[in-house]
Amino acid sequence: MIYLIWWSPRSGKTTLSKKLSQELSIPYISTDYLRLVVIPYFQWDDKKENFPFEEMFEKYNNVEIFYKNSKGKDILNADIKEAHTLWKGIMGFIQHLLLSKTDYIIEWVHFLPELVNTFKNNTEVKIVILIKEDEQKIFDGLIENRWSGDWIADNIKDDTVLRS
Repeated sequence: MIYLIWWSPRSGKTTLSKKLSQELSIPYISTDYLRLVVIPYFQWDDKKENFPFEEMFEKYNNVEIFYKNSKGKDILNADIKEAHTLWKGIMGFIQHLLLSKTDYIIEWVHFLPELVNTFKNNTEVKIVILIKEDEQKIFDGLIENRWSGDWIADNIKDDTVLRS
């Protein structure tokens, strides 16, 4: 069984993936790690086009300043572009796991509906969508996870930026 765990940042994807991995004794991976493996193989101009966050982060050179100065629409568009750039490789990885009958958990913020629909009728793939609507719980989770390897919480000191 392949579990595709998806939703927004801070929705609990990694927490659920780790717990499920332990409970089922199967491996999991965040595609954030796969993204880091793929990016170095792009030349700068292609990288800017296919991984817009790279240029956006380069411009501000600081996560907190990036979030203060970036529009939500621009962040969303960058996420969508990166999702489409990485999808062919992620889909190939999933297909390989299915062919080799390897159980796996994959979590990703970029599992867009039009992409994962490829697998919606596959009985060997479970698509899990996490939703967290309580803004206070999201904020509390960011504060609670500071200095634990959370790239957002670890790099933003101004709590008003975390709330935005």
